[in-house]
Amino acid sequence: GVQTCALPISNLGPIGENISATYGSSGSEYFTSECVIVEAHSRVNCTSIVGIGANHSWIVTLGHQESPATLPQTSYNVPRVTRLSETDVFQTPGEDRVCIHGTDFGPLNDTVNPVEATYGGLMGRKYTAAQCSVEVAHTKICCRSVVGIGFGHRLTVVVAAQRSPKSIVVVRYANP
Repeated sequence: GVQTCALPISNLGPIGENISATYGSSGSEYFTSECVIVEAHSRVNCTSIVGIGANHSWIVTLGHQESPATLPQTSYNVPRVTRLSETDVFQTPGEDRVCIHGTDFGPLNDTVNPVEATYGGLMGRKYTAAQCSVEVAHTKICCRSVVGIGFGHRLTVVVAAQRSPKSIVVVRYANP
């Protein structure tokens, strides 16, 4: 979500100058004009926009000059699973619809935000759910179960290569 990031960059100019920045894994995926120099010649605060992912480098622009990409890098929050809806008991052939609710799932699904849900096994990765997509921006992913067996399967979701911790909530397959 939206946060203020303090960036150590040299040769910026005097306090109060308004500047812009781009950031992302390549330094250019996101744009913000909400930047201001807060420490003369050496520190700028920029406000991020809603986004996803980790290890974003920042490039600030003052006039027509760009800074080199920044270190350290910044990241959005890791997704978290809080509850399920539709069903938590799957039929063994799969194809059951399950909706995963939580935080930091990113924008509605498109090529910029492919999402994945896995469940089962020690790491929560034994099964990979099918047809996952974000249905409510940032808070709801819906998927289809796959062929499987067993109970007590904890879930994880992956958004922009950031994997959630295993969920407290569990799913299971129906008894024979």
